[in-house]
Amino acid sequence: RCRNAMCHADCGSMVLLGNGYVMHPVNPAIGGKKFRGQTVYESLKDLPAPVDMVEIFEPPTQRPAS
Repeated sequence: RCRNAMCHADCGSMVLLGNGYVMHPVNPAIGGKKFRGQTVYESLKDLPAPVDMVEIFEPPTQRPAS
């Protein structure tokens, strides 16, 4: 079971990349590093191309109570 945001992002990225999607990881804490062979950007404004969709992966503990 995933307990942190990177674990959730890793699971999500495997699904997206495995189905032919282009993924631009964004994480201010690790901007400039590589994640699954792709450069991590610090902000959405730093992405090299326009995006059609943004997918946010975070652990349930980070979500507001409903």
